[in-house]
Amino acid sequence: MTKKRAVLYARVSTEKEEQEQSLEIQEEIIEQFSNDRGFKLIKPHYLEFGKSGTNISKRPKFIAMLKDAGLKPVPSGSSDMFFEDNGLSPIFDIIIVKEASRFSRNQTEALSVLKELKRKGVEVYFIATNTSTTDDDWEFKLGLYFNLSQTESKNLSVRVKLSKRHNAEKGRYAPSIVPYGYKRIYDENGEKKIVIDEDESKVVKDIFKQYTEAGGHTIARLLNERGILTKSGKTWSDDKITRLIQNPVYIGSPVVMKTKKTNLTDTIRVVTAENERITIEKAVEPIISIEDFNKAQNVRLSRTTNSNKRGQHKSKTDVFSEKLYCATCGARYVRHIGEGKKINYMCQTRRKHGLKQCPSKSIAFNLVMQGLDDSRIRFNSMGNYIQLLTIYEGLQKLIDKNTEIKERIMSEIDKIKADERDTFLFMRDLDKFSRPYELANEELELLSMKHIALEEQFSLIKDETVQRFSAKVKQREVSLKEAQNMEQNEQDLKLLQLHNVLIDDEWVKYCYTVQAYDEVIEEYNRTFGEIVEPISYQSEAYYEETFQRGYRKLITRAEEQEMMNEQYQAIEDLVSN
Repeated sequence: MTKKRAVLYARVSTEKEEQEQSLEIQEEIIEQFSNDRGFKLIKPHYLEFGKSGTNISKRPKFIAMLKDAGLKPVPSGSSDMFFEDNGLSPIFDIIIVKEASRFSRNQTEALSVLKELKRKGVEVYFIATNTSTTDDDWEFKLGLYFNLSQTESKNLSVRVKLSKRHNAEKGRYAPSIVPYGYKRIYDENGEKKIVIDEDESKVVKDIFKQYTEAGGHTIARLLNERGILTKSGKTWSDDKITRLIQNPVYIGSPVVMKTKKTNLTDTIRVVTAENERITIEKAVEPIISIEDFNKAQNVRLSRTTNSNKRGQHKSKTDVFSEKLYCATCGARYVRHIGEGKKINYMCQTRRKHGLKQCPSKSIAFNLVMQGLDDSRIRFNSMGNYIQLLTIYEGLQKLIDKNTEIKERIMSEIDKIKADERDTFLFMRDLDKFSRPYELANEELELLSMKHIALEEQFSLIKDETVQRFSAKVKQREVSLKEAQNMEQNEQDLKLLQLHNVLIDDEWVKYCYTVQAYDEVIEEYNRTFGEIVEPISYQSEAYYEETFQRGYRKLITRAEEQEMMNEQYQAIEDLVSN
């Protein structure tokens, strides 16, 4: 009998030295389990060092393992990452993990991945809980374990945030990345300390001194020409100089808690409000005097608030903000107001680093707007209908399954309540300082967490949750019909659908999103994906319109064809004469 091919996946969340042993222990446990079960453990071993389990997109080894299992990532439009069949056969039959939290701390992602792996014929074994995707009730049990792992991670994140805030309020400054101009050392007591870096501090002083006479772009260019790099070993740019100039750490009083994650699984941090930030006075030795720092701020403000200055741009009022991109280098096109208040867009690479880095031409605002006006809105009516039908079918399956799941969850909750009661009664007769009492108390805490997790699962499948989602689907259906009834040259709708504009010296390409139910399907999968099978149907994501660049205008395909016909006619007239 041919042995089943198995691979191991192990993960630790930090790069601390002691975590290396944890990784090795996970490997040993998995290898022993594989031998006991008679599996053939093959390589590669997928080992993740210093990676959080809250988001798959940050775990390259995990993604590589899924690729070897015959899966590929699909766009989701959310912080969660989903996968689908890539058409290739898996190179293994089984994945072995020590426990659910090593596989993932994101319930939505984890269950979606497990379902796709089962479709490919790949089973996953979790040693610590003696569960696998071969079990009949694997979705229910593993859903509970992933929920517990996610809750544990969320609680840890809250504790870390509170600890950071507490340290900041107590005047302790311990940044994860030390600012340019400083370095971290150990003092005579073995304590970490942030002190001035003599070489880098000279550069900081030069930047502040030059800033009153030259702009950030010029300073960045001079530093790059001298071969001076940033803390991360990158070249300097205008925005990096501006951030350095604005950082109050250089007068000894850094501001912390400036960004945060709105959700545990988010990959992007958002800027916090002013009242959430904390200034730590005299946290480090200053490099710049308060007078020089304030002088630089006044210069910076005078350059950005004077409306008569050339190059001013206000992205909040720019309808094409962060939507124009260079076809040559991929950088964004940024708005530039020149003499006579003429609005142009210029490649950011060319603007910062000159023609040698990118030779792309600038483009006038009215040309970009002309292409928008000449474009035609497109709707994928058949695709929308199929998506809508798929959503309603999914909702019907959900309604049919709700009763069954509710009964199962309520039965499990009743059992946990009974276990909690029995444990509590058992503890009453124990010495509070004894080991049996301590173990019973830990068991009671675990039962309480399971109880909470089950209550959360039950809340997901309340009838009113399904009803609210159905109302949202209906609202989307009505809005799409209204959009289709709009005039073809409705500018607001085009701007809403505009994904990006790719600009070349010869042509301009407009990429529009197709109005569809993709976001509704993503919400359905996030909300109900662990209860019923997720919906995988995707619409046509984008459609494109390309215009040739002529002399001070964009030329449509029809105009281009007409010009070619005129040229051919002129040639024929010459020949005939």
